[in-house]
Parts: sequence; structure tokens; C-alpha cells
Amino acid sequence: MKSERKSGKTRHGNTWLNGARGAATLAAWQAKDTYLAARCRRLRPRMATRKTIVAIQHSVVVAAWHMLTLRIGYQDIGSDYFTHLDPNAPCDASCGKPTGSASPSVSTRSAPADLGTPPA
Repeated sequence: MKSERKSGKTRHGNTWLNGARGAATLAAWQAKDTYLAARCRRLRPRMATRKTIVAIQHSVVVAAWHMLTLRIGYQDIGSDYFTHLDPNAPCDASCGKPTGSASPSVSTRSAPADLGTPPA
């Protein structure tokens, strides 16, 4: 049986909740040494800015759901979470370290030096 691919569009949802999610995402984008900031830095070179924002908003919603369901506070796992996951994994351009491979990879798009504030 052939499965249909679902649309990638997000629905409109609650306007007030979207505003709060956007504010939380921008705060996470500008933060230093947090998991969400590290996720922004990892996703931004491979995705468009708005898609990165939506991905971080999803992470914020998932974290909020777990906090409300389990009745616990937010515990940041740190910006070095991805390096602890696999310390031997090749690094991308966003972390500023060499990849460790014998031949350098050719990228058509260079990573920005400073992410700054994403467009609203």
C-alpha cells in the first residue's frame, strides 16, 4: 500500500501561544551555553532561518510538555550535549573545529560568524 506524504506546513494555532513560543525561541537563539542555543548553531548552516526557528519552537513545546506532564522544572542539558553524545563525530562548520577527515569538505554555503537576531 502506498503511503501519502503529509504537508510540511504548520497550522495557524493559538495566536497568543505562538507569540510566547516566538519570544522563547528568540531568547534561546541569543542565549549562550544552553542546549537550545547549541541546537540553533547546529541547525542553522543546513536550514533556512525560518525553518530553524520552527525547529527550535518545536523543541520548546516538547520541553514544556514534559515539564507540565512530569511536574518538573526545566533542567538544561548544556551546550556540550552533542559533543558528549558522540565525541568522535565529525564537526560541522558551526562549531569552529576541524572535521578530522583527511580531505576537507567543500561547502557551497559558508556559516555565518555571528547568528544575530533572526527575522521576525
